[in-house]
Amino acid sequence: MHSASLLITAFLLLQEASSIDPAAKALHAGRPAEAKAMLLPLVRQQPANTAAWNLLGIAEAQLNDPGAAKDAFLQALRLDPRFLPANENVGLLLFSQKNYPQAARFLEQALQVGSTNSAVRFNLGVSLLRSGKPALALKQFQQLGAPFTNSALYWKELGVAEFEVRAFQQASEDLSKSLSLEPENADTLNEAARAAEGLGETDKAVSYLVKARGIAPNDVPTLLHFGRVCLIRGLDQDALSALSQAYEAEPGNNEALYLLAGAHLALLHYKQARALVAEFCARVPNYATAHYALGWIDEKLGQDGLAQSEFQACLKLEPSFQGAITELGEMALHSNRLDEAEGRFRRVLALNPGNAKVAVGLGDVLRKRGYIEAALKQYEAAARKDPNWSVPHYRLALLLSRKGDKTEGDSERKIAQSLAKKEVTEGSARLTILWPELAGEGQQALQAPAAISASE
Repeated sequence: MHSASLLITAFLLLQEASSIDPAAKALHAGRPAEAKAMLLPLVRQQPANTAAWNLLGIAEAQLNDPGAAKDAFLQALRLDPRFLPANENVGLLLFSQKNYPQAARFLEQALQVGSTNSAVRFNLGVSLLRSGKPALALKQFQQLGAPFTNSALYWKELGVAEFEVRAFQQASEDLSKSLSLEPENADTLNEAARAAEGLGETDKAVSYLVKARGIAPNDVPTLLHFGRVCLIRGLDQDALSALSQAYEAEPGNNEALYLLAGAHLALLHYKQARALVAEFCARVPNYATAHYALGWIDEKLGQDGLAQSEFQACLKLEPSFQGAITELGEMALHSNRLDEAEGRFRRVLALNPGNAKVAVGLGDVLRKRGYIEAALKQYEAAARKDPNWSVPHYRLALLLSRKGDKTEGDSERKIAQSLAKKEVTEGSARLTILWPELAGEGQQALQAPAAISASE
C-alpha cells in the first residue's frame, strides 16, 4: 500500500470511462508522452475541458513532472471545484510529495463530492496524522474496512494515531498487529516502543528497540530512542554506547548532543557532561535548562563562581526557573547570606507551594535565625509534601532532639533511615538536571526538548 502506486492506479482507474478515448488509451498502455502530445493542443482548443486538463495532469505525473501535473489538476478544479477525479488526483499527488496539509484539503474534498476510493480515505487519514490532527485521522482510519485489515501499514498508522490521542493500550495492540504482519519493520518497532512507554512498560520498550537496532544498527533515530529509554531504565552504559554512536554519526544533531550529555551526567562523568552541555549552549544559547545544568555541574566540580553565573544566565532567560532560584538560595544559605536565601526560597514557594526541597531550605534559614518552632513547621510541611524523602525527617529528628523530645526525635530518625534506603539512586536523580520536569511527572516523560530536536 505505497503512495506512489496508489497515485498511478487512482489516476488510471478514474479515467476508464473518459470520453477522450485516444489519450486515455495511451495512458492505460503506459505511453504518457503520446497522451501529452494529444492533450496539449486539445486544451488549447478547448480550455474549459476539465476532463482533458485532468488527463494532462495524469500524463505529466507519469512523466515525472509533478509541478506541471499539479498545475493541470488545479486548472481542472478552477473550472469545476467539485470535479471528483481532479480532487483525488491532486490530493494523491500532494501526498506523494509529503505536502500533507494541502493533500488533506483535496482528499477531504474528494470524499465530500462522493469518492469511494479507499486509498483516498487512507491517505487522508495519514495526511491528517502528519499534519498534527490525530483525532481526525483516527476517524478516517476507523471507517476503513476489510481490505485494510491485512495491511501492516494500516495497523501501524492506526496505532500511531491512537498513541497521539493517548489511547496507549489500543495503540500497543494495533502496533502489535502490524508487527505480526511485518515483524522486521524498524519504524513500527520504534512506534511500538513508544506505546509501551506510554503504558509505563519500559522493559518492553527496551525489547522492541533492541530488535529495531538489530534490523537497523546505524539508524540514528533508533539509536536516540534506544539511548533515551535506556536512560529512563537506568541502563546508563548502554545509553552511553548508543548515544555516542548516534553523535558520532551526526555530530550536528542537537538531540544526540543533549542526550549524550545526559548519559555522561548519569555516569558521573562531570567534565565530559559539562563540555557537551557547553557545546549545546553555544549552539542553542537561549535554552534556560541547559544553563541551569551547566551551573549544577559547575557546583559538582567545585566551581561556584561559574555556577552562579550560569544560574543567573538561566534566570535571565526564564526568570521563574525554580531550580536556578533554589540553587542560588542554597548558595546564599551556605554563605550565611540569610536574607537573600530566605527571599529566594519564599519566591519559589510562591510559585510552587508544594516544593519540599525549598521548604527544607526555608526551614534551615529559620533554624539559623533561631526560630525553632517556625523551622519545625517548614520541615513538617516538607515531609507532607514529599512523604518519601528522608531529609525533612532527619531535620525534624535533629531539632526535636535539641528540644529534649528524645522519643519523637528517635521516631523521626527511624523514619528517615527507612526512607533513605528506598530513595532513588543518585544516577536516576541526575536526570532531573537536564529534564527538570521529571521531578513532577515521572521518568516516562523524558524527551529531548522539542525546540532542539532537529540537527543544525
